[in-house]
Amino acid sequence: MNISIIGTIYNDDAVFDADGNIVTPATAVPGYHVNTTELPATLAQYEVNPATPHRVYGGYETHCLKFADEAEFKQVMAEWLPPQPVEEVLA
Repeated sequence: MNISIIGTIYNDDAVFDADGNIVTPATAVPGYHVNTTELPATLAQYEVNPATPHRVYGGYETHCLKFADEAEFKQVMAEWLPPQPVEEVLA
């Protein structure tokens, strides 16, 4: 399964002044967003169907998933994520 971690998505509602400086920053879309090329049954409850996905897989079916936050994503998808690298401590 291919996994594309998007994370936080922002709305297109930032306000800028005449010089291009941010007056009001963009607001975040609720959730932590991830796309996959497969949808195991255990992930079906997290699938959402946005009208305009921010990212898709060319030539493959794309499943858009939404988690409450990054911690939930890591917990739910732990078996599909690569192991974290072990850092060696140099003496």
